[in-house]
Amino acid sequence: MKKRSVVVIVLILLLPLVAPAFIGGGVESLTLQTVKTLISDDYERVFQVHQSTFERGWFNSRSRIELTIDGLEEVAGTPIAVILEMDISHGPFLPTSDGLKLGLAYAVIEPTFEGTGAEGLTTFSNLQSNNALISLLATIDGEVEINVEAEKMQTDSNLGQLTIEGLRGSSRIVEGESAEAAFALDYLAIATTNGSIDIMVQDLEFSGSEFEMSQAISTGESHFSIASLVSSAPLPMTINSIVASHSLANARNAQDALELSQVFSIEDLDWDLPVKSLQWRFQFGNLSRELVANYMQLIQNSQQSGIQLAAAGQSLLIELLGENLVFDNSLDMQAFGGDHSLQVNLSWPGVTGVNTLNTLEPQLALQTIQVQLTLDANYSALMSSPFAQTVIDYERPGFLLIDNGRVKSNIRLTDGVLDINGQLTPLEQFVNL
Repeated sequence: MKKRSVVVIVLILLLPLVAPAFIGGGVESLTLQTVKTLISDDYERVFQVHQSTFERGWFNSRSRIELTIDGLEEVAGTPIAVILEMDISHGPFLPTSDGLKLGLAYAVIEPTFEGTGAEGLTTFSNLQSNNALISLLATIDGEVEINVEAEKMQTDSNLGQLTIEGLRGSSRIVEGESAEAAFALDYLAIATTNGSIDIMVQDLEFSGSEFEMSQAISTGESHFSIASLVSSAPLPMTINSIVASHSLANARNAQDALELSQVFSIEDLDWDLPVKSLQWRFQFGNLSRELVANYMQLIQNSQQSGIQLAAAGQSLLIELLGENLVFDNSLDMQAFGGDHSLQVNLSWPGVTGVNTLNTLEPQLALQTIQVQLTLDANYSALMSSPFAQTVIDYERPGFLLIDNGRVKSNIRLTDGVLDINGQLTPLEQFVNL
């Protein structure tokens, strides 16, 4: 009994010494796969990932991974690549920047650039960085955590200057399940020597998550914001509070369908054009997963011949005509000194028996689609804008109504019947059936 206890104690004591060697055997494939996972599917054809060297030790390993950017070699005359030099500690006990942690591996990554000495591409030739740190932690339960921190980074070259301050980023990946990321920086300035670009950004933030990564179409959401953007070139302007969000989720009332929603807003816009603020909301419901997958496949096969691409596009459009779709769109803005709003709601229950686009009768399409358009605009603002004559022309037949300083219109198309501000109007005035 005592001997067994001694053996167990010895094994426990030897575990921190023996385990790193076994863990090190899987580190080589882990590092390469992690970098590939971080690259979105949309950019796989742009970035080529290659692990050029790997030096495996008992407690530590070193890896060199190259990310080559396709297309830049033709411009620069030499390959352009991002080099990731990784100093990797093997688990189970890892000395991280936040103290000792349990895990499989912890890597400190130093990025450099190759090929940037070519004529016309010397942007990163004089890179200065204070307290920059990129780290990667692979946990025992299969998660990968990546953190990026940089107090200040600045580049000077014959092209111009790039300055970044207060950079913070993090990403967590659960293999085959989900991923989430967050990115922020306090200050970004880009200025070219010829004066064609001069932009300053303050308080930029991004966060996003992706779910169901094992499926062909994964759901997810993202949020992006900028507190302030000031530009003197290429377009002089000052923008306060830019916000954009995106969501692709499973439909609530339809099986195996998706809902897409997007929001984009600018709170205050100071420039020469008349638009001073805006908020745009877009929602697309009941999107078939199969339809979205076919669309993505069409994009990936865009290198096909014109005939093949046209045939695939027509097939996708016919498939779209058979879907039950819901589209909601709204736009609110300050322009020409007044506030305006426009809402467009569209419902397409789908049609069957359409084998070619030529077999779709226009009358059937108009009887199938359901549309509602609502306009509410500032009369004084429109009359001082280039749309003044349009307001006059469309008020006479009753398409627009002037009410208490507002320009209003409510148009409905339901079951083939057109209703303009409460007046039923024959469709023959607009469509040759």
